[in-house]
Amino acid sequence: MTQRTLNYLYYGFLAVVILAGLTKIVFGQPITTIASGTITLGGTFQLVFSGNCAPGSSDAGCLAQPNVRNGCTIVNNSAHNMFVWPNPKASATDNKAAQVPPGGSFNCQLFNGKVIQDPIYIDGTTADAFFAGQQ
Repeated sequence: MTQRTLNYLYYGFLAVVILAGLTKIVFGQPITTIASGTITLGGTFQLVFSGNCAPGSSDAGCLAQPNVRNGCTIVNNSAHNMFVWPNPKASATDNKAAQVPPGGSFNCQLFNGKVIQDPIYIDGTTADAFFAGQQ
């Protein structure tokens, strides 16, 4: 074999290895679920993402089977504040919720690296838009 043939084989092999790695990176990732929308009725928290709840909880956002959320982001696309409540809805109030200013975002990942697994609710001004995605 000539040096040229060996070079082609070498670079061909590298290309296959790189493509195989990229395929794993691209196709091995969780799929993002988009739940963007608008505030249906201001003053009332609405469900964005279902989540895990303590045994015996009767919240509409509780999943029947535990699920693992890898992360989530909610972006306020409006000109008014929005309020995000990561917990069962019964105790949700704007005063206790995370306030998200216009253009601001709420992320499910905590400072310790853990991810909030609870249901996620949102409130704001009627018809204001938000982006919401989770994996």
